[in-house]
Amino acid sequence: MLMVLLYGIATFVETGIGIWMFGKMFPRRESVSNSWVARIILWTLLILTTYTMHRVYGKEYIYEKYFFICIYLVIIILNVAVYKYGIFFRIDEKTMKVILFIYISAMLTWQYWVSYLSFLTVILANVYLPFFLIIFYKCDFFQAYLWEVLYLTNLGFMKIVYMFITGLVKERRMYDFVFSKSMHFYSGGVYLILICMVVLCLQKSFRIETWLSEFLKYHKKVLLFGLVSECIVLYLLLTMNWGY
Repeated sequence: MLMVLLYGIATFVETGIGIWMFGKMFPRRESVSNSWVARIILWTLLILTTYTMHRVYGKEYIYEKYFFICIYLVIIILNVAVYKYGIFFRIDEKTMKVILFIYISAMLTWQYWVSYLSFLTVILANVYLPFFLIIFYKCDFFQAYLWEVLYLTNLGFMKIVYMFITGLVKERRMYDFVFSKSMHFYSGGVYLILICMVVLCLQKSFRIETWLSEFLKYHKKVLLFGLVSECIVLYLLLTMNWGY
């Protein structure tokens, strides 16, 4: 239980720093009422993946399927009614942001518990976060997606170091860290938090958001080329049996 809590804290910190850095590059929206489509997509993804993971890890009962369907319908109807038509009541935007952040972080903790580093999750930009960024910041989907993949790819390079060293010490293959529930060590959670501290130091020392925002706004093709190159290298490192 303590190890799950440690991984949860590490995921909260990692996700929060990524959002915070993006927020330094793009201004907040004055109102999120115009991003109701992104909210519906995000809630759909969250509920769908929650249901999928529930089926994988627990026994499914028929009433649970209907429960998830009802929850989904209620949330979608509320989104449309509250934000598009302004009836009933308005949920405070800060409250909604906190709720979505906690929900997303919990789902990502679940993902980390299954795989310390998932290349599919990297290229999908953690699935939820591009839509989260669109809801609360003035950006387009491609900008949010590029940022998340870039952030996760470079974190992935730092995670590879831990996987390689731990593999050597504990006689494990690189593959054992991918989709293996038995490869959890307290050192893994601590290392995730240390990575986040390194990212904060780099951001403060080199003002990453200053020059990176220019690429995200005006040189997206150049950034995409560099990002594809990084992803190829990360994939090659993940598919090697180093550390055995």
